Amino acid sequence: MQGKEAFLVVLQWIINATAIVGNGLVIYLITFRQRLHSKANWFVLSLAVADLFVGVTFLPYYRACKEEFCNQRHIHWLCVDVFLCTSVTNLCLLTVDRYIAIVKPLKYLTIMTQRRVVFGILAAWCIPAATALLPLSWTYLAKSMAQRSTCWEVFIIGTLIVYGIIPCLLLPLAIVRILMIVRRCRLERCVVMAQLDFSYSEARSRIRRQSFPDQDISSTKLIVAIVILFFICYLFGVCVRIVAVFGQNQPPECIHIISSILILTNSTANPVAYGLLKKDFRRELLKTYRLNSSSSELALGARINSDFIGS
Repeated sequence: MQGKEAFLVVLQWIINATAIVGNGLVIYLITFRQRLHSKANWFVLSLAVADLFVGVTFLPYYRACKEEFCNQRHIHWLCVDVFLCTSVTNLCLLTVDRYIAIVKPLKYLTIMTQRRVVFGILAAWCIPAATALLPLSWTYLAKSMAQRSTCWEVFIIGTLIVYGIIPCLLLPLAIVRILMIVRRCRLERCVVMAQLDFSYSEARSRIRRQSFPDQDISSTKLIVAIVILFFICYLFGVCVRIVAVFGQNQPPECIHIISSILILTNSTANPVAYGLLKKDFRRELLKTYRLNSSSSELALGARINSDFIGS
């Protein structure tokens, strides 16, 4: 059992480092590449920042803090769980944005104004921060241990419902709705294409591009992949938290380690999904790779020339 736990701990650190590097790359690309400055990518940036903080705080706190001070629940909420909840709220915000873009594409620009984008991102960060500060009100002000314990039970159940159960129920429903809209658009396109005469090949190609653009297809694939990853990774953690709250016995340490690995995997997989499924991210990543390759080739060529001249 010790060997399995040691392997899981090493796997934790590898996934954690990958989450930090991957989300850091996403933040760098959106911040410094002008072509990625769009409303949809600001939601992606906010989610990447939240996932970066999950990687920075979650595992180091979990593995390093073994003292009583670190294990107090209100400190844990302030240091770790606030970023997990922020990641969930930002994912919900990104899903709402893509839902509006796909279900109501003609009204997207009027609905998602710059002010609403900023307000949504601020709400996605401020609501979990306010939630994380709530335990301070009874941790230091409650007069008895019974009151403190009751407040903690209500708080944990409430946060479990708001940040765990509700997103795991609503996000898959939103994805099903998006897929139904995409399927209906494709069927309508096929009907229109079938009604055209074969001699109008240019008109058919123009309708194919306009009826469902490649950007919408890539956005659909991206949000579907991210929500599926979230559902798989967080559902296990939600079940572990339910057992820990309502069960007679606490789950074994191995179960907690697996739950933390899945949570970190979700933060790690999001940048991979951006690079593979989002067209503009893939283009900028390839451009960055080509620039680095060209710089290396130029440096190698200059070194060879200097060695040749010196000889």
